[in-house]
Amino acid sequence: MALLILSCYGLTAIAALGFGITYLLTPTFMPYHAQALGLGWDELPANLQVLILALLRVAGGGLCAASVAVLTLLIGPFRQGQRWAYQAVPVVCLLVVLPTLWAVWSVQRQTPGSPPLGLVGLCLGLILLGAGLSWWRGLPK
Repeated sequence: MALLILSCYGLTAIAALGFGITYLLTPTFMPYHAQALGLGWDELPANLQVLILALLRVAGGGLCAASVAVLTLLIGPFRQGQRWAYQAVPVVCLLVVLPTLWAVWSVQRQTPGSPPLGLVGLCLGLILLGAGLSWWRGLPK
């Protein structure tokens, strides 16, 4: 059971880390951003390109930081059964995934873009499953 709980959180952190690295390293916005705007990267003014890349870097940095924090907690205190880590991990995960879900859902609902809503929803499901299994199993003493 502990391995399943750890896997739920670990998969979420790895997915967020992948997106974070992508956002940090991309030279342009994502295809779903182009769909949302109805414009290609080269059609944007240079100052808007700079602004969008800056926002992508901030989002990417935040995703990477939260992912590394969660993975560190999972490898150390969580795996050692420290009670506080069982409470901290889902909180950190939700603090990242819920605003991300809101942003992605807003883009999907209000633009022609197709952001990765399913992946973000899957991550939320994994977090809730991990938290639910932790609660059902009982927190470490």
